[in-house]
Amino acid sequence: SVSNLFNTLINVTGEKFLLEKPSYFNQKNGLSNNCYSAQILLVEDNKLNQEIVKELLNGYNFEIDTAENGLQAIEKIKYHDYQLVFMDIQMPEMDGIQATKIIRNELDKKELPIIAMTAHAMKSEVDRCLNVGMNDHISKPLHPEQLYASLHKWLAIPVSANTTSSHLKPDR
Repeated sequence: SVSNLFNTLINVTGEKFLLEKPSYFNQKNGLSNNCYSAQILLVEDNKLNQEIVKELLNGYNFEIDTAENGLQAIEKIKYHDYQLVFMDIQMPEMDGIQATKIIRNELDKKELPIIAMTAHAMKSEVDRCLNVGMNDHISKPLHPEQLYASLHKWLAIPVSANTTSSHLKPDR
């Protein structure tokens, strides 16, 4: 699978190529390390993928909470006020599709941005994610620029510390 290939590439090449934060987030978009804070739920069963996302977001004042499957995600969302959820699709116990249906319909969290994270980037898979109520899709293996752009889009992060009244608005 694509996930297995990604894990093998990480093991062979090492993680350091993913751990450097690209200039995209700081220089192109002007985001300073302290200008915004948010609680983010990362729903991902693969520990390595969890660590990669945490490392990419390290130093940006985000509180990252993790869940290893959809059931855990639902329980955490019941009791915490997250500003964004990154949701893997294929997980044990409950997948991201079923979890999103419950979050949207039973927990009535219609405004919570849920971003699909999956190795399946085919249009049919993306459409399936969007049709159950996910707001967006980023593909794995993760590309840091895609992750950062998603944060900008869905959290309406100020463009720079000097222009805090200027926010990027998500396309809904």
